[in-house]
Amino acid sequence: MAKISKIIYMVEASFCKRDCDRFGIETVKVNGFAVEVWDLTPALHPEIYAKMDMQEQISFDGYRIFYTKKEAAEAISALQAGSFVISFIFYDFNSYPIFRAISRKGIRYALFVANVIPFVSNDATLSTLWRKFRGITLGKIVNAIFFRLPFVYLGIRPAALLLAGGKISASRFVYYPVNSDTKIVWGHTLDYDVYLKERENATIDDKSFGVFLDEDICFHRDYLYEKLAPFATPDKYYEPLRNFFETLKAKYGFDVIVAAHPRSIYEELPDYFGDRPVIKGKTVELVKRSSFVIAHSTTSISYAVLFRKPIIFVITDELKASAQGKVIEKIASQFNKKAINLNDNFDVDWAKELLIDEKAYVDYRESYIKRSISEDKPFWQIFSDNIKAFS
Repeated sequence: MAKISKIIYMVEASFCKRDCDRFGIETVKVNGFAVEVWDLTPALHPEIYAKMDMQEQISFDGYRIFYTKKEAAEAISALQAGSFVISFIFYDFNSYPIFRAISRKGIRYALFVANVIPFVSNDATLSTLWRKFRGITLGKIVNAIFFRLPFVYLGIRPAALLLAGGKISASRFVYYPVNSDTKIVWGHTLDYDVYLKERENATIDDKSFGVFLDEDICFHRDYLYEKLAPFATPDKYYEPLRNFFETLKAKYGFDVIVAAHPRSIYEELPDYFGDRPVIKGKTVELVKRSSFVIAHSTTSISYAVLFRKPIIFVITDELKASAQGKVIEKIASQFNKKAINLNDNFDVDWAKELLIDEKAYVDYRESYIKRSISEDKPFWQIFSDNIKAFS
């Protein structure tokens, strides 16, 4: 096979500066590869693309945007033999033409599965079954059939590489096109790259505040992709959260700083968090300096694990009744904790909440962040090293 000379990232969400950093574009270039980013958002999700704020979208040499699947398939058919694709695209019936085009052309590709959190299987209660029934759509029926068909019958070649993180990640996507010929590259979550940079900084721990890891839970754009109603609404979510922060201040003397979700737009919204600081783009630094972390179920919990910060899990009645409620409770249980319901008359057992279960932290790191056998260096350097050997 031809030596790999070009790496193509295929994404299905608008590409921004944060993605450019997270996806290690410069690292891959420094390792001698030409790099392109193919944005297939309008081709795969035209209704979502129409609603996106394009102000944060980044454009650079090598960035290409595709408005139809046919256009993308034609571009794939024109690729040179030395091209290699990294797919950040969900494998389903909607994206099937893209994977089929890659297979027809004989282009080698990798699947990115490194970022995962604990999974919650649906129980068989009447309420859950009714919710699932109400959520049935033609697309879901088609995908249910699609996932049961062996990918080789569909003309799909197996991925050459599976880019994994914690040990759970490699087994999570059971219906993806992989087989015994697919090599697992053990890296880590992309948050671990951010941690690697931050741990070298000589930051003095402040310890006078806690950090709330915001998930933009009322407004997140993923609701558009998944065609879901938000798990929480502003009128029911922010007031109990503010009350909790104020209780921590009044009873224990701790201020809370909000580490805003990177895609949030709180500067354009009402003052939902009261008069406390809302800071975007500094999550890892804030966690490192803090005394404790408050969270629901964000992947940024990994920063608390890596910097060994106590985690206080919180939930509301509204969240508890949603599909996300079980996820929050599942993740809290990984640390042998229970999520505090902010709608209850809670009384925080502060000594217990500030305890760290060492075994739980080690297990979480191994399962969901980074295996002990993987190299302790940037993810995209690990990838580049494997591609060079793979060539």
